[in-house]
Amino acid sequence: MKKAALFLLKFATTVGIVWFLFQKVDFASAWEAVRSVSLKYFLLGFTISAFSWYLNSVRWSKLLEIAGIQVSAFKLFLYNLIGNFYSIILPGGKLTGDAVCAYRFTKDFSEPESRGKYFISVFIDRFLGVYTIVFLLSLFFIFQHPIIYIFGESTALLLGAIMVSITVGGLIAIFFPIFDSLLDWFSRLPIGPFAKLFSHLVSALRAYRQDKNKLGVALLYSAVGMFFTPLAVYAMGLALGLEVGFWEILFIYLLATVLIILPITIGGIGLREGGIIYFLTLAGAEPSKAAALSIIMFAIFVLLSLVGGLLELQYHFFKKNE
Repeated sequence: MKKAALFLLKFATTVGIVWFLFQKVDFASAWEAVRSVSLKYFLLGFTISAFSWYLNSVRWSKLLEIAGIQVSAFKLFLYNLIGNFYSIILPGGKLTGDAVCAYRFTKDFSEPESRGKYFISVFIDRFLGVYTIVFLLSLFFIFQHPIIYIFGESTALLLGAIMVSITVGGLIAIFFPIFDSLLDWFSRLPIGPFAKLFSHLVSALRAYRQDKNKLGVALLYSAVGMFFTPLAVYAMGLALGLEVGFWEILFIYLLATVLIILPITIGGIGLREGGIIYFLTLAGAEPSKAAALSIIMFAIFVLLSLVGGLLELQYHFFKKNE
């Protein structure tokens, strides 16, 4: 009953955000702009976005190497696509997608006695991904890129202070045990099933910390990978004649991606798309072109997720019969 109520709340929020966007944006003009983009540009955006996910899978493989687990990045890439299918196409959301990804991977590669470290590796990988987003965003505030002032000076200073604090604290927590006692205390708080997951994450982080060099390499791949989807967004923006530079696109895309971490809509639908439209408009983009760009990128994400759906179909109907 509680899960049904939560789903209905998310559904209502998703519908509300989409309705709000339709009230604020001329989607007829946006759709005309979408139709003006050639297939080769769309395929370029799709390919770059897929490569971004492949690099994120390399990050995951580097983490697994620290745990003594050898799995090719390409195989992990396929599991990530399955997770995306559950995150975007089905109503489970990001956490469900990650859990399914972890379950499929763990079941296929681990022995029963070692499944814990396989399963938790997915969530450590996602944690590093979120941290990398915050880290890259904080650099814009540290180096005072003009894009940060789209919110106004006072808001920019507040956001910058938060981002930089998280970046510094996160870097210390990842590589050094200074905050371990605080993390242990937090894991004992009565936060339901998340308490056990958080406790496992803290324990796993301690284990990964034993090889700081490989952990650093994983973070490097994470940072590089984060540049490629915004590069796809930039390429689609060029196709639409959107006069916004790459660094501005990078900042806006990463900021919009942070929004989907908030579990208030189905699969983050509406939050990232609305965020991209809103932030691009603040940066001076034409609203209909910003909406067109958001629609195209959503279509690319859906297409990538459907590839994951086909892989999941293959798992259910073919692999179980082998």
